[in-house]
Amino acid sequence: MDRLSALPTGRHMRAALEDMPSTLNETYADILAKVPDSNKDIVREALMWLCFSRQPLTPSQLAEAVVLEESDRSLDDDCRLKPADSILDICRTWIQVDDDLVTLAHDSIRSFLTTSWIRTSPVAEYALDPRACHKTMMRKCLAYISFDEFAAGYVDRWARLEKRFDDWPLLDYASVFWPHHAQRCELAASDERLMLDMFATKAHKRGGVFESWVQCLIQSTDAASIRRTEPLYYAASYNMVAVIKILLRPGSGTRVDQRGGRFACTPLSIACFRRNTDAAKLLLEAGADPDAYDAVLTTPRNLAARRKMDDVLELMGKRMGRLSVSKDEPAQQGVGEATAPEGPGDAGALNKENQSSRGT
Repeated sequence: MDRLSALPTGRHMRAALEDMPSTLNETYADILAKVPDSNKDIVREALMWLCFSRQPLTPSQLAEAVVLEESDRSLDDDCRLKPADSILDICRTWIQVDDDLVTLAHDSIRSFLTTSWIRTSPVAEYALDPRACHKTMMRKCLAYISFDEFAAGYVDRWARLEKRFDDWPLLDYASVFWPHHAQRCELAASDERLMLDMFATKAHKRGGVFESWVQCLIQSTDAASIRRTEPLYYAASYNMVAVIKILLRPGSGTRVDQRGGRFACTPLSIACFRRNTDAAKLLLEAGADPDAYDAVLTTPRNLAARRKMDDVLELMGKRMGRLSVSKDEPAQQGVGEATAPEGPGDAGALNKENQSSRGT
């Protein structure tokens, strides 16, 4: 319609109508074919993020995402779009903006980009494979949270944390959602290595990139909550089965019941709270205690019972417990279920949805 409305006469409009593609796929392909060469990479990246991001992005987040490369150690003004909202003009055909959030103009765009039709079309370079896209987004998010600016670890003042989020628009999204993208693709050994390398920075001063990530995740300046949490806790929280297996290898030095998070609970507790059955089974097989209390006096056994994780309860039943709970018995208030707010990223906010995106 934009193309037709720009034509000067009815004769021009009729000629254009006769020349228009006959199907929606052909229409989209025709539009993509007209993207200037200088914008092709940006448009393809934008379409990937718009199709597969786990929540809508702001213009500044999208502008940051489309220029991000897996090998980046930082982004400076030479790398970024200027101004950031120029991304809206570059992608105007494909997007809509509502309340400062950018989404696809129509779901049919996603269908078009992932269909087999586009793979043999003149615009095959724009074809998107969901699993490949999730892997790319996971790796780019990991690169972003591992920037040199975050190597010094967590910060001790809320104003400094807010400045990080202001200076790095994609930091909140990348921190929360890289594990979600990891769950939606097939991880290669190189992908697992990326995660483990990031986890290993916990041994650096102030916890390095790992504790910077934890701080962004829980949005707190409480050093105790940040420092006590080990990689196994978050691997269990996000059901990273392959990573858990590596962390639990003999000789790794991993403490299976090391407490973490704001509720000082074990990896098994958070796995049960999230209904992560595979993670819970691995932890139990490694000797995790099903009756370890957290800060609000709830145990993994309580949580497994409340969430009706029958397979997990059966495994727990093979170990002598200090507390016996039937699978239908209500559990005590537990991980993430405290009623008193705790500040930014508090438990009340997490409680809005049992399977909260944040792994706290």
